[in-house]
Parts: sequence; C-alpha cells; structure tokens
Amino acid sequence: MDFNEIISLKEQGKKLNSKQINFMIDGFVNGGINKEAMGRFLVAIYQNSLCKKESYYFCDSMIAQSKNLDLSCLENTVDKHSTGGVSDSTSLIVVPLFALLGYTCLKMSGGALAHTGGTADKIKVFKNLKNELSFSQAIEIAKKCGGCFVTQSEELAIADKKIYALRNEIDAVMSIPLIATSIMSKKIACGAQNIVLDIKFGNGALLKTKQEAKKLGRLMKYLGECYGKNVSLIYGDMNQPLGKYVGDFMEVLEVIQTLKKAEKSPLLMHSIEIVAKVACKHNEKHQFKKHCYELVKNGKVLDKLKEIILMQGGDESLFSFNYDIWHEAIFAKNEGILTNIDCEGLGNFDHKMKSVDGYLGFKILKRLGERIEFNEPVFEVYFEKETEIFEVGENLLACLEVE
Repeated sequence: MDFNEIISLKEQGKKLNSKQINFMIDGFVNGGINKEAMGRFLVAIYQNSLCKKESYYFCDSMIAQSKNLDLSCLENTVDKHSTGGVSDSTSLIVVPLFALLGYTCLKMSGGALAHTGGTADKIKVFKNLKNELSFSQAIEIAKKCGGCFVTQSEELAIADKKIYALRNEIDAVMSIPLIATSIMSKKIACGAQNIVLDIKFGNGALLKTKQEAKKLGRLMKYLGECYGKNVSLIYGDMNQPLGKYVGDFMEVLEVIQTLKKAEKSPLLMHSIEIVAKVACKHNEKHQFKKHCYELVKNGKVLDKLKEIILMQGGDESLFSFNYDIWHEAIFAKNEGILTNIDCEGLGNFDHKMKSVDGYLGFKILKRLGERIEFNEPVFEVYFEKETEIFEVGENLLACLEVE
C-alpha cells in the first residue's frame, strides 16, 4: 500500500476504507510513515473531513494501538469527559456524586490544554495525592470508594498522543472528526460502560457555536455506540466561566466551599445535570435532581470526595482551610451592563500567571447581564502572600465588555 496514494485520495475529497486508514495510523505510530507525510494526511482530513464510517475506522485504528482497560470487575462503570472550559471543576463534584448513586467512576484525566483547565492539574492541589496509579491500585480504590482520579497512562492513548501533538504543530486542531476520534478513542479504551460527554461551546470553548457542539456530540455518540457504550450528551455554555474562581488552587477551594454551603451555583447545578444524564432512569428528572441536591446539602458528597482524596494519599487540610488568603481587588474603570466576557482571555491569563511565584488564581465578581458601577471591584487576584502585581488589572479588565 502506498501512503502517497492514500493521502492523494483524501486531498481529492475521496472516501477511504478501513485498511487505508489503519495503514496510515499504524505506520505513523510505529515509524513507517514520517511526520511530514502524516501531516499532509491530517491537513487533508482537516480540509475535506471524514464521513461517519471513516471516523469509525480512524477511531478503531487508534484504539487498536492502545492498551485497553478491562473494568468488568467493577459495577455500573461510568466515565465523564469535558471538551474543555474555564473554571470547569465539575469532575470533583460528579465523581463522588456518581459513587453515592451506586456507580463506579474511575476518572481518567489529562492536564490542561491551551487556555482550558484539566482535572489532573486540579487534583494535584491536594498535597501528596497519588494519581499516577497502576491499574490494579486504581481498581482497588474504585472498589472501596466508588471513585478514583487517575492520570492517563502513556500506554492508553499512544496513537492519540502522537496525532494530537502533530495536529497542534500543523494547526489542524479544529476538525470535528479529529476531535471526536481523539476523545472517543481514549474514552472507549478506558473501559467504562457509560460515558457522559460535557460538550462546551462559546468564546471560552474549542467550539464557538452550539450548532458545532451538537455536530460533535452526534458523532461522538455514534462512535461510542459502535462499541456498545451508553453515551449521554450535555451541552455547556462557555461564554462565561462556570465557577466564580479561575486557577487550580482557588477552583478546588470553590468546590469544597460549594459542597459545604450547598450553594445552588451554576457549577453545582451543571454538575448535577451531568449526573442526571446518566443516572436518571425515569421521567421524574426534577425529583432525581432534588435527591442529588439533598446528597450535597447533607454533606455526603463532600464526605465522599474527602474519602476518595484520603484513599489516594491526599492531604485533608484543604477541607478545613480558613480561606484567609491575601488578595488584591481590581476595580472597574467604567460603568454599565456586562455584555461580554472573554473566557479564552481569562484562561490564557491564568496560564500565564502560573509562572508567577505564589499565584493561586482569581475570582470574577460579576456575571453576564449584571450592572457594574465605576470603581466597583470586579476581580480579586489571590497569592500565597502579599505581592506587588503590575499590569494584572489591565489584562483582566480587557477581558470584560461593559456597555
């Protein structure tokens, strides 16, 4: 088989069969096809797309390169994936909530991508927590607690890791078939029977419109069902941060505080909606969500999260943290209604600030549609100790549009 011929066919917009797609992926992963040739192939897909069948072949070829997990020893397995957002800490609520409802959630997570946050980074806020676990260790914790937070292993997504890095290098990231196959090859390899996909859209998401998000959702659901998986979809608006805080440390504190106070915030209610997509088996969705909220209100979700963290060797001190953290307020320079928040800009600011010693995150004090008065505080930036900050205010204020 000639890889140049296969690339040429896709460049012409022709459909490929399973053998041709497998030849390209297997060749790239195992060194038979170089980066330049694979780059041409990915650009051809980026420009001409893949049909549903081709997407299945692509996904199947990537799964074939992975070390797939067997979770048959666990009951009611569920996995959750978010396509990425700003202040999206739902996994820390969803995993213990699933566990309390009789599911087992072995949450495989990656780190942050671009301006979005990653569960693997947030979970490291708990000192000494071990999330680089062997498969047998993760299974044992999941059996005892109903949930576990694990870093994705190198063997789990060999093809995806190489292909994603190349897509990033050649600027071929924004392709719905390539996004769908990347996500689903990992989720299917993780072995859970139930998969819930939290697909974000808006200026802080990879996909900017709900129409694009739904197109991605349909394709991912199709791919999951090809492997007999139960796939549930939920769509999240990322035109403003989901939570009030941005930054790994402050986001974890927000989750703990939210579970302590049972505050009906967008973060908590979206987390409950995610769980309901999988676990609500009848038409009484309102009653089911009320039951989930009661589990939060009576402290059981917080207790379950703490149980999982301690079982993984994490420090429990954050659960009794006094929240007395040095911060500096950023004040509005004009007044009016907050009409737009540049979520991507806020995420990029957070990533840039992570290199600043002692930085913990920031809080946004207003949501879309709310009024801002001149010289009213609109952000608070948090540090481990008193810190002189320069240009921080201007950078954050530039992310807000007030009319």
